[in-house]
Amino acid sequence: MIKGLIHLNHILNFGTFPSPGIFGRVANAMFKILLQCGIEAVIKWVDDCIFIHYLSCHQANGTYEFTYLAELVWNITEELGWAWAPVKFVDFSMAFTYIGFQWDLSAKVVELPKKKKAKYLK
Repeated sequence: MIKGLIHLNHILNFGTFPSPGIFGRVANAMFKILLQCGIEAVIKWVDDCIFIHYLSCHQANGTYEFTYLAELVWNITEELGWAWAPVKFVDFSMAFTYIGFQWDLSAKVVELPKKKKAKYLK
C-alpha cells in the first residue's frame, strides 16, 4: 500500500514459479470481500470457485427464493475490477464441474466428465 492505494506488481519479477501463490493471495482477499458483502460461502481451489447460496423461502406456488443470486457476485466483482471468464460461468445448480470432476449433489455422485473418461480409458 502506497499513500493509501493498493498497488499490484503484475510483472512477476521472479518468473512464473510464485504466480499461483501471488494469485492465491489476491483471490483470498477478493473472497473475504465477497463474504463481507452477503455471499454466504465460497469454496475455491486455485482459480476454480464454487459459490453457495441457501434456500430462504419456499413459495406456495412451488418456486424457491434464495439468500442471494449470481448477479450479486458479478456486481461486486465488476465494481472491484475482478476479471472473470464468463464462458466458464455456470449459474447455481445441483450439478456442476469443479476441479475437473462432475458433481451431482442431488444424486450424491462425483465422477470424471465423459471427455476425461474417454481420454483416460484410451
